Amino acid sequence: MSPGGLWSKQLQLFLGVHERKLKFFSPEGELVPTLEEAAKAEQQFKIKRHEKEAKQEHNEKKPDQIEDA
Repeated sequence: MSPGGLWSKQLQLFLGVHERKLKFFSPEGELVPTLEEAAKAEQQFKIKRHEKEAKQEHNEKKPDQIEDA
């Protein structure tokens, strides 16, 4: 975010446009996600973590299956 955004003294955030939507930005210029966006990102993170753990578990079981065959 460029310093040209509107600074909110009360919120200590910039107000600017991102992807044609009005958004808040941190003093460092980082986009501040809405609660909905943050929840969606957290859900996606949990799904990816679960998939990774399932894949690791599957890979750990593979050698056992070979020995039993």
